This record gives sequence, C-alpha cells and structure tokens, in this order.
Amino acid sequence: MIGFGQFNSIDQFTNDNGTSELNCPANEDHQPYYYPYQDLGMYSHADLDLLISDWVDFDYDPTFTPDSVYVDGSMGTGAFLHGTINYNSNQQLDNYLATITTFLGPVDITVDCQYNTSNKADEYSFAVVGFIGNGDINDEFSYNGGTLETKTRTRNGNTIWTKDFIWDSSSQLIKINYTNTSSSTPDRTDSLTYSIGKLDNVFISDGRKYEYKYNSSGYCETILLYYDNIFTDTVCKYTFVNSQLQGYSLKSYSCSGGTGPPYLELEESYAYTYDSFGRILTERWYQDDGTLGHILYFFYFNTPSSIDDASSNMSSEKELLKVTDLLGRETKQTNQLLFYIYDDGTVEKRIVVE
Repeated sequence: MIGFGQFNSIDQFTNDNGTSELNCPANEDHQPYYYPYQDLGMYSHADLDLLISDWVDFDYDPTFTPDSVYVDGSMGTGAFLHGTINYNSNQQLDNYLATITTFLGPVDITVDCQYNTSNKADEYSFAVVGFIGNGDINDEFSYNGGTLETKTRTRNGNTIWTKDFIWDSSSQLIKINYTNTSSSTPDRTDSLTYSIGKLDNVFISDGRKYEYKYNSSGYCETILLYYDNIFTDTVCKYTFVNSQLQGYSLKSYSCSGGTGPPYLELEESYAYTYDSFGRILTERWYQDDGTLGHILYFFYFNTPSSIDDASSNMSSEKELLKVTDLLGRETKQTNQLLFYIYDDGTVEKRIVVE
C-alpha cells in the first residue's frame, strides 16, 4: 500500500459481468470511508468527499500544504513513489502528479481538481497509466445554494454510482443515499446522528453502525463497529500527545455486498513525526503484523516565519536556478537526495527515482 493512493476515494459499486454489487465503503486501498483522515488536512481542504472528514467536523484539522512527497518502500512494499503537489490561489488542492516505481515498472498517477466560481469542488479526476486496473475515474459535483447535493462517479465514461447528500437546518450532513445506474431507488442509505454537535453514529442500511468516541479536546479518539446492534470490534484508535496526532491504527471490514456480517479484511497502523512548526515530516505505515512497510516523506518549499504561518507554505511562480547534490555540486543524476535551488531563495529537497 502506498499512502497517497488514498486519493483514489471510494468505489461503492463494482460491476462484474454486467451486474452491479454494492460494496463496503472502502477505497481501492481498503481505507474505510467512515474513518476520519486527520493527519494531513489537504484531503478535507479540497472538499472532494474522499473521506467523511470532508463534511463532518472532527475538530482536529491541521492544514499542511506539502509541495512534494517521496515514499521509500524498501522496508516491505518494494514500491517507491515521488510526486509533486500543487495548489490554487485559494490554497485548495489543484493537482497531484506522482510516479510509483515497482518491479513491474513505473506507474504514473495524475489527480486533477476543478472548482466553480464559489470555490467549491466541481470536478475531480484520477488517472493511472502503467497499471492494469479500473481505469480513469471522474467525479462531478452539483450544489444547491452552495450546499453539496450530488456527486456522480464515472469510470472510462460509464456512470458507476451517484450519491445524494441530505442536510438538516443546521447544515449538518444527516443522510447519504447511494444509487447505481440501474435504479432510481437508493441501493443504500447512510444515516448520521449527532450529540452536542459531534457525530455520534452512522447507521448503514446493510446492518452496520459506526459509533464515535471523543477525548477531552473534542478529537475523535476511537470508532466502534456494530452489526445488527451487536458489537463487532474497535476499528480505529487515534493517539494524541499535546493535542497533536501521533498515530492511529485501523481495521477494515468487508461486508460481502451487504449479504452477511462483516469480516476482518485488513489491519494496519500509521505513525507521524513533525518539524518545529508542527508540520508533518514523515508518515510510517505498518502492516498487520507490525512490520514497517514504507515511510512517506513530506517536503515544503518555504520555511514559515512562525507556527501560525506554517499552514500557508504555498509554492509560488519561481525560476529554478540549479540542482545540486549533498556536496553542493551541480548534477542531473537521479536516485539520490537533490537540492532544487530557486531564484527566490527557496530550496526544495527531492529524491527522483528512475
């Protein structure tokens, strides 16, 4: 698993031999939709409905804007990733370009986000070249008075599903209806309930229920899974130190298309390190047996003048002057740590794997 594959959002329906089957709310990396992804902030900052934290406030919402990433998979996955992240003038995710190097060859990933005149997500596309899989994904959003109303997903031009969002008078998301192309009747309905303004439960029409618990700071700390009102497991645990997320563990359960009780499909955990400004430097991903699978490194173009300024480290239009190695020698050689020096005085650390 490569962490930035989480951009690939959620496939609620799969088509096999012309039939459509409703699946668990998990993306291609099996990251459950109803687990808040709180470590980076750029996902929810894009408001692309990638995870529930895009629309539900879990309080803990650090917004970091890294400009590039590098994944070292020599610990277990055997895959290496390098990519650049770009933002628009409103500090919203603009595009993400990455290449994964595996023993099968390079895989190129392109993520592109479009916004309407109200700066709401209008279109999201995810394309993969070099890997035999599901093909290109495109999401389109529609709004009613500035409030998200529908999201429709297509793959290679064919409609896969549509999600309808229903809100209460307090602008809290209270229901999501899922339909595929063969019926106007919802194939699944997710109902959300709140207690004192915090998400309390998510009831899913296939018999599952997610229950959310919070710490004294109001941050989501644990998530419990029930099936037919019987406790199944504690599926997510978040650890905070001094109001800063240190890591979390999660379990992904398959629900067999809603035809039976869920069973454990995947178990994994993440741990983080930070710089002096509180920005994430590394994400370590651990497999179900506790072994380290890969390390994801985040790089920032600019050094903020204060902690308050750390959330707005946006790259600007600038000219590359030269590329040097660790000894300060100009070089074009790859597969090593390089320093990209720009005319505005900023320096980017980058590792290009070829």
